[in-house]
Amino acid sequence: MNKSMLNDIFSMLLYIVPFSVSLVFWVAAVAGRLEYMQKKMKYSTLKQKTGTLKRMAKIRFTGKLPETFKMLNSRYMSRGSIQEAIWTSLEDMDKAVRKEMKKVYDTLNTNSMEEIDNTFNMIESFYRNEYLTLLLNLIRQAHYKGGSIVIKEQFEVSTEEILSEIERSKDLSATSRSYILLSLFMPVGLLGIEYFNRVALGNAADQFYASPMGIGIKIVFFVSLVLYIGYLLYLEKIT
Repeated sequence: MNKSMLNDIFSMLLYIVPFSVSLVFWVAAVAGRLEYMQKKMKYSTLKQKTGTLKRMAKIRFTGKLPETFKMLNSRYMSRGSIQEAIWTSLEDMDKAVRKEMKKVYDTLNTNSMEEIDNTFNMIESFYRNEYLTLLLNLIRQAHYKGGSIVIKEQFEVSTEEILSEIERSKDLSATSRSYILLSLFMPVGLLGIEYFNRVALGNAADQFYASPMGIGIKIVFFVSLVLYIGYLLYLEKIT
C-alpha cells in the first residue's frame, strides 16, 4: 500500500468518523425525544383518566348527599352525638360518601379546631358543593355545641330545606332538559314549513327564501335558537 492510498484512506476517515459520531448523537437525540413524547402521552392519558374518575366520584358523592342528610339527621336526633351518628352510619353509607365521612369522623376525634377546619376546607374545596358545605357546617356546630335542642332543631330544619331544594333543582333540571330536547326539533319544523311553502307557492316561495329577507329570517331563527339552548343549559348548571 503506497503513500497516496494511505493519504486517501486517512482523508476518508476524517469525513466518515465525524459523520458517524454526529449520526449516533442524532439517533440518540431522536430516540430520547420519542421516549419523552411517549412518556408525555402516557402521562396525559393517565391525567385524563384521573380527571374523569374524579368527576365521576364528585357526581356520585353529590348524588348521595340527600340520603346522607336523612341518615345523619335521623341518627343525630336519636343519639344526641354527631360523632356517634357518623360512626353508626358509616356502614350504611355509599362508598364514595363513606370515604369522606370517615375523614370527618377521624378529624372530629382529634378535637383540634385547626385540624377540623383544615380537613373541612379541603373537602369543601374539592367538591365545591353548597349543600356539602352546609352539612359540614352543621356537623361542626353539632360537634362544638353538643346535642343541644337548638342545634338538633337547626339540623332537622336545614335537612328538610336542603332536601326540598335538591328535589326542586332536580325538577328544574328535568324540565330544562325536556325543553332543550324539544328545541332541537324546531329546525326540522322550520324546514318542513319551508318545503310546504315551496310546494304550495312555487316560484314565489323560492324567490322569498332566496331574498335577503328570507335569508335574514333563517339567520335570526338559528341565532335565537342557539341563545335559547345556551340559556337553558346555563339555568340547568346554576340550579
